[in-house]
Amino acid sequence: MKKVVSVFLALLMLIGCAQIALAAPTGLDLPTIYIRGKTDLIYNDIGTADEWMVSDSERVFSKEVTDIKAYATDKAKELLPEFGIAMITGNYDAWAEKGSTLLEPIYREFVLDKQGNPRPGSGVKFDYSKPDKMDSNDGTIHFLAYQFRYDWRLSPLDVADSLKTYIETICRVTGKDQVNLVTRCEGCCIALSYLYKYGDENKIANNLMFGSSALGVVYASNIFAGKFDLDGDALNRYVGLNFATGSHDSFGDDLFGDEAIRTFLRETIMLLTVTHATDKPTDKLVELVDKLAPMVYPGLLMSSYGTCPSYWAMVRDDDYEDAKKLAGLTGNPEWADFVAKIDEYHYNVQQRAKEILTELKDKGHQTGIFVKYGGEALPIIKDSNEVSDNTTLVKDATFGATTAKIDQPFSAEYIASRPAGMVSPDGLIDASTALFPDSTWYIKYFPHSWWGNIFNRFTEAYLQSNSTLRVGDEGAMPRFQIYAEDPTKPSTDGIPTEMTDDNAFERSDYYKTNKLSSLFSFLTALIPMLQRLFNLIKSKLGL
Repeated sequence: MKKVVSVFLALLMLIGCAQIALAAPTGLDLPTIYIRGKTDLIYNDIGTADEWMVSDSERVFSKEVTDIKAYATDKAKELLPEFGIAMITGNYDAWAEKGSTLLEPIYREFVLDKQGNPRPGSGVKFDYSKPDKMDSNDGTIHFLAYQFRYDWRLSPLDVADSLKTYIETICRVTGKDQVNLVTRCEGCCIALSYLYKYGDENKIANNLMFGSSALGVVYASNIFAGKFDLDGDALNRYVGLNFATGSHDSFGDDLFGDEAIRTFLRETIMLLTVTHATDKPTDKLVELVDKLAPMVYPGLLMSSYGTCPSYWAMVRDDDYEDAKKLAGLTGNPEWADFVAKIDEYHYNVQQRAKEILTELKDKGHQTGIFVKYGGEALPIIKDSNEVSDNTTLVKDATFGATTAKIDQPFSAEYIASRPAGMVSPDGLIDASTALFPDSTWYIKYFPHSWWGNIFNRFTEAYLQSNSTLRVGDEGAMPRFQIYAEDPTKPSTDGIPTEMTDDNAFERSDYYKTNKLSSLFSFLTALIPMLQRLFNLIKSKLGL
């Protein structure tokens, strides 16, 4: 009997081993290279005793200007009186000459040269010794990824050369012929640049793009081109969402810790915009900005972020030539090499993005695209009424989806004319015109800068499927989702649920469209402020 049992167990082991050996490999069996956006620290004098950090993902540091706040205060004291005089005389030349040099001392150690190259010894510090565990807050490991770090000031085409070397190194170390490429934000610019230059090497097995800025970043694009506007409805939505108490989106609580003050400011601004009391003043302000921009922009841009080819890669096609002209680059021989570098990305990568991704698909390697929206872009720019994640437009991140205006959803007639299931329940997105309609997913109320569990779970599923995962497949997320926040959990640990007609506008009360409702909210917020004022007067009078 023991011999029979032993033989039986041996057969089971052989069958199990055969199943493992015959099981088809998935994308999770390949090394995954993950490329983020503007996150890596930039250092100067790397490897020397004088090494120091010149920039993190949020700000630039300067040895010359150590206290930015004090510097700004001093310059305001100097320039504001001159600006007042200029408004009276109509002559802004002297003010503009000084104003255009404001950023030079702050960015002097950060900027690139007129060929778009950093100073010697400036860049990021690399550590690629082992892959990172891409896990969830509950400790679940979804996949391992080698994070490719890069100097985010450089042209994506220059970074693509480094990525090529890195991919070759990872393949050699792991013994694999191909890798997965998972990118987000500016990382998508690098992915497309790599595919443009080295796509024929067939090293990319699975390609995933999250919140792509490869076709531009809306606020950077409009600002570079000097296309400003101060739309009342956009300001209403922006303040309503970002000053909303209890929202993970809110930065108002950072600016104004006192909830009563924050609420009063929010409702005051909303009342002014709903009643259009701000229309004429803002129109005059925009006119003044349009007049002054050509006088100060070349100096401000080309002494700071304008020297970074990466930022020019984020200028949309609609704005690109206007931005070059405004910055003083058009026809300027002093910047000819720089212009040639940024033109190569714009015209050979950005404008050919659909073609590049289609060529990858024709080789048998589909691209999965994950898009966020429901954020509010800066209300000072021309495109603030476009559907975005507050950074990238949905129509850009999807390489072609049609979008309505935020305050003007598609008509019932338009929706009826589209394929079933392709228009989002909120009537803002027509997914049928996206480059890859069936491998593009949308999630509302998940801001551009948030990542985490949803990102990890989706990436794991997509790689497991070898890029075959499609909308409607078993285990796939619905095409349109909505992010449900849980205040008791970290901001990236909410629950995505399918978007429906019932939940599509669940945050609509963050901003006001009705004058009477807005007035009531303003008066409600005013009462505690008046009570505080009354108590303050009493205390001052000793009553």
